[in-house]
Amino acid sequence: MRLSLDVLLSMTPEQALLRVCNASQVSGAVCQGLARHVFSLRYWDPGLMERWGRVANAAAERTSDKTAAGLARAHFGNALRVNGDCEGAFAAFEIAEAAIPGNHPLIHEFRASLLMGRLDHPGAMRELRRAYEMRTASADGIEMAKVLLQMGMVQDFLRQHEEAVLLVEKSIHLLVRCGAEGRELLLVAIQNLADCMISAGQLGNARALLDDLEEPFAATGKMNALRFTWLRGRLASYSGLDEEARGFYEAARAGYWTMNLLQEFALVSLDLALQHHQYGRFATCAREAMKVRPILHSLGLEQDAHVADLLAQIATRSGDLELALLTLSSIIYKSRQKRTTGA
Repeated sequence: MRLSLDVLLSMTPEQALLRVCNASQVSGAVCQGLARHVFSLRYWDPGLMERWGRVANAAAERTSDKTAAGLARAHFGNALRVNGDCEGAFAAFEIAEAAIPGNHPLIHEFRASLLMGRLDHPGAMRELRRAYEMRTASADGIEMAKVLLQMGMVQDFLRQHEEAVLLVEKSIHLLVRCGAEGRELLLVAIQNLADCMISAGQLGNARALLDDLEEPFAATGKMNALRFTWLRGRLASYSGLDEEARGFYEAARAGYWTMNLLQEFALVSLDLALQHHQYGRFATCAREAMKVRPILHSLGLEQDAHVADLLAQIATRSGDLELALLTLSSIIYKSRQKRTTGA
């Protein structure tokens, strides 16, 4: 009996896995459809993403379409990455790479996301350069722009802020040429550009960009409006406007709380704490930072020994308080990145 993608997706992943395992053959179309379904779950339910990833991986073993098999295994690896199984993800990417004749840029992009999550930014950049070469050969503007955005993120982490600005600007130029098809990603790219400009000290350019685009961005939804408010806080902080920075951070944090966006709430809280630290308000700094503790618990991070140690340092204001805040922020960002990059 020929397997149907619609029938499989009407089942639980465990039922679909059993059906696939009992099949003598799976078509390439079904295999690729399962891979797309796995990818679609990345923001909404990482656990379900991994369960469907196992179905896609089983389908890869039963198709004669090598490209479809390789991509299904790559998506399974990405699902493992999102759920924190780094070694399993690396192994899946290697199998995927071996399966596809001539390889595929998506494998390099997924592997780059994995390396970024492990803070191996040079390794991530190597993977992204390879992916960009392959995307350029196929002249796919939107996919090229996605890789450039990831490259800009890596350069920003490496404190190569000017280079990050150039990469994001290049991405924006590509997306503008893509028209309506690239509009959603263009919104992300413009926000990234403002962020990189602030980090690069291009405060006038960042302010002009935010002034020009804040109103149209606000019309696209609350998420974008809150992101702009957060960026306004960063800009004010870098500009030495303490009270203004705190106002923007507090407004962004309140908005994220009402939307139940816990990681964003935590990251803005730590930005606010760092703002207090910058002006010597150390008790307030620690009090604001400790507001992230329940969030860390809900994210499953509080049990981590390193996180517990950082929280103890912040609560007692012992050791290098600023370094503790920055390190905690990077850990939260890493957990957030599992949902939002590459993948």
